[in-house]
Amino acid sequence: MDIHLKPDIFGVSSIKKGALLMLTAPDSSLIGKRLSIRCANGAGFRDYLGVMRSLTSIEKRDGSILNFDPNQIVAWRLVEELSARAGFGAPTSMRIREIESVLTTTWPALEVEIRGGWRYRAGAGYTYRSNSILLQGAPGIGEPLLALDAEIDFAINFYRQRNITPAFHLPLPSYLELDEYLDSSGWAIHLEALAMVANRMEIDAREDCQVVITDLPTDEFQATRGVTQGMAMMSAYPAKYLVLRDLDGAPFATGRISVDGEWAAITNLFVKPDYRRQGWSKVVLRELINSVSAPKIALQVESNNIAALGLYESLGFHNHHTYRFRKLLS
Repeated sequence: MDIHLKPDIFGVSSIKKGALLMLTAPDSSLIGKRLSIRCANGAGFRDYLGVMRSLTSIEKRDGSILNFDPNQIVAWRLVEELSARAGFGAPTSMRIREIESVLTTTWPALEVEIRGGWRYRAGAGYTYRSNSILLQGAPGIGEPLLALDAEIDFAINFYRQRNITPAFHLPLPSYLELDEYLDSSGWAIHLEALAMVANRMEIDAREDCQVVITDLPTDEFQATRGVTQGMAMMSAYPAKYLVLRDLDGAPFATGRISVDGEWAAITNLFVKPDYRRQGWSKVVLRELINSVSAPKIALQVESNNIAALGLYESLGFHNHHTYRFRKLLS
């Protein structure tokens, strides 16, 4: 018969068929699998639900580790997810945290400092994503280490000491409370964007170009985009770098893709003006996606980039959440 456990707050659904009671503890072949483990706890039981990271620990969806005594296990089961669709299957705040974590992991800052639930990032001023505070704590104001005003003062000094404009990266609606507070305190919106997600898709191939993919950003990659900064930062995390050349060998488009777990993050998608509106962005996306095996794809696009939004939506991407960067005006 089917055995069902009550879903937890992260949206885990059902338990696979089979005998409920297992007299032996899970072995190392199950590390990396999602399990429900029941342990004796005094006169009762305690249930653990998460990805098995060792023979004595599991990891919850929020990244926290729970340890258990394998000698106390009275039952355990493999758990299958309700949905494997990108951007579904958990409360909104947890999904936003997961996707923002992927995007910041695959686009690393040169310097990172964690203070409570605030992630300070500095990268010599190259891109706001690497030079801003990402909120990762509880929704609202993100659990700063100090009282809010004191932490903001610390933040201002942190960035000014590095000759970087103080800025916040605010995933919404999770941190709307802090966003409103900053708005009333002289922090202006610098940019608004969407985090879009999709499951892996098939895109038609084209033969009228040359595809070059490397493991590091080349001079050609940077020159095609007309950018000379960011080499050290991009090279700090494994990625694939793509350059499209026309049949005469002239480079005209670029893209970058990095993998974190089951997610791939696409950045640096660029097509030179003379080659736009000819379908080349689809070719960049196709070649990048085919260069990795991750089943889920995430990317970011400015909210007012109507052409890009239309392209991504036509390929199956949907808007997962919005975010904005706020910077201090004075």
